[in-house]
Amino acid sequence: MTTCPCCGATSRDLNPRVLVEYIAVTPTERRIFDYFARHFGAWVQTADIVNSVYADDPNGGPDTAESSVNGLIARLRPKLQSVGLRIDGGSGRAGRRMVWVQS
Repeated sequence: MTTCPCCGATSRDLNPRVLVEYIAVTPTERRIFDYFARHFGAWVQTADIVNSVYADDPNGGPDTAESSVNGLIARLRPKLQSVGLRIDGGSGRAGRRMVWVQS
Protein backbone atom coordinates (compact mmCIF):
# COMPACT_ATOMS: atom_id res chain seq x y z
CA MET A 1 0.00 0.00 0.00
CA THR A 2 1.28 3.46 -0.88
CA THR A 3 1.84 6.19 1.70
CA CYS A 4 1.25 9.86 0.89
CA PRO A 5 4.57 11.76 0.86
CA CYS A 6 3.12 14.83 2.59
CA CYS A 7 0.74 13.52 5.25
CA GLY A 8 1.65 9.85 5.66
CA ALA A 9 -1.90 8.60 4.99
CA THR A 10 -2.23 5.28 3.20
CA SER A 11 -3.59 5.29 -0.34
CA ARG A 12 -6.91 3.79 0.76
CA ASP A 13 -7.48 6.79 3.04
CA LEU A 14 -7.12 9.22 0.14
CA ASN A 15 -9.26 10.28 -2.78
CA PRO A 16 -7.64 9.04 -6.04
CA ARG A 17 -7.72 12.61 -7.37
CA VAL A 18 -5.29 13.66 -4.63
CA LEU A 19 -2.80 10.94 -5.56
CA VAL A 20 -2.48 12.06 -9.18
CA GLU A 21 -0.81 15.23 -7.94
CA TYR A 22 2.24 13.11 -6.97
CA ILE A 23 2.90 11.61 -10.40
CA ALA A 24 4.00 13.20 -13.66
CA VAL A 25 1.20 12.95 -16.23
CA THR A 26 0.61 14.69 -19.53
CA PRO A 27 -2.54 16.80 -19.95
CA THR A 28 -4.19 14.03 -21.99
CA GLU A 29 -3.21 11.37 -19.42
CA ARG A 30 -4.78 13.65 -16.80
CA ARG A 31 -8.04 13.77 -18.76
CA ILE A 32 -8.06 9.98 -18.93
CA PHE A 33 -7.30 9.76 -15.21
CA ASP A 34 -10.07 12.24 -14.41
CA TYR A 35 -12.56 10.15 -16.40
CA PHE A 36 -11.57 7.02 -14.50
CA ALA A 37 -11.74 8.90 -11.18
CA ARG A 38 -15.28 10.10 -11.95
CA HIS A 39 -16.23 6.47 -12.65
CA PHE A 40 -14.00 4.90 -9.98
CA GLY A 41 -14.52 1.13 -9.75
CA ALA A 42 -17.03 1.03 -12.63
CA TRP A 43 -16.33 -0.66 -15.95
CA VAL A 44 -16.15 1.94 -18.73
CA GLN A 45 -15.88 1.58 -22.49
CA THR A 46 -12.92 2.87 -24.49
CA ALA A 47 -15.30 4.82 -26.74
CA ASP A 48 -16.63 6.69 -23.70
CA ILE A 49 -13.10 7.56 -22.60
CA VAL A 50 -12.27 8.78 -26.12
CA ASN A 51 -15.43 10.92 -26.18
CA SER A 52 -14.51 12.45 -22.83
CA VAL A 53 -10.86 13.10 -23.72
CA TYR A 54 -11.69 14.73 -27.05
CA ALA A 55 -14.99 16.38 -26.02
CA ASP A 56 -13.69 19.88 -26.80
CA ASP A 57 -12.39 18.87 -30.25
CA PRO A 58 -15.02 19.68 -32.90
CA ASN A 59 -13.77 16.73 -34.98
CA GLY A 60 -13.92 14.30 -32.05
CA GLY A 61 -10.16 13.91 -31.96
CA PRO A 62 -7.75 12.39 -34.45
CA ASP A 63 -8.66 9.43 -36.68
CA THR A 64 -6.47 7.35 -34.41
CA ALA A 65 -8.14 8.57 -31.19
CA GLU A 66 -9.02 5.11 -29.86
CA SER A 67 -5.54 3.78 -30.56
CA SER A 68 -4.00 6.87 -28.96
CA VAL A 69 -6.13 6.49 -25.83
CA ASN A 70 -5.20 2.81 -25.59
CA GLY A 71 -1.51 3.73 -25.77
CA LEU A 72 -1.90 6.48 -23.18
CA ILE A 73 -3.67 4.07 -20.83
CA ALA A 74 -0.75 1.66 -21.22
CA ARG A 75 1.64 4.49 -20.27
CA LEU A 76 -0.59 5.57 -17.38
CA ARG A 77 -0.83 2.11 -15.78
CA PRO A 78 2.67 2.00 -14.22
CA LYS A 79 2.35 5.60 -13.04
CA LEU A 80 -0.88 4.79 -11.23
CA GLN A 81 0.59 1.59 -9.83
CA SER A 82 3.22 3.72 -8.09
CA VAL A 83 0.48 5.44 -6.06
CA GLY A 84 -1.59 2.33 -5.32
CA LEU A 85 -4.07 2.41 -8.20
CA ARG A 86 -4.64 -0.10 -10.99
CA ILE A 87 -6.46 -0.05 -14.33
CA ASP A 88 -8.08 -3.43 -14.98
CA GLY A 89 -9.16 -4.69 -18.37
CA GLY A 90 -7.84 -4.33 -21.84
CA SER A 91 -8.03 -6.64 -24.82
CA GLY A 92 -10.78 -9.21 -24.56
CA ARG A 93 -12.61 -7.30 -21.78
CA ALA A 94 -15.87 -5.40 -22.00
CA GLY A 95 -14.12 -2.29 -20.75
CA ARG A 96 -11.70 -0.95 -18.16
CA ARG A 97 -11.91 0.24 -14.58
CA MET A 98 -9.65 1.98 -12.09
CA VAL A 99 -9.43 0.38 -8.65
CA TRP A 100 -7.09 0.26 -5.67
CA VAL A 101 -4.19 -2.18 -5.91
CA GLN A 102 -4.91 -5.17 -3.68
CA SER A 103 -2.41 -5.50 -0.85
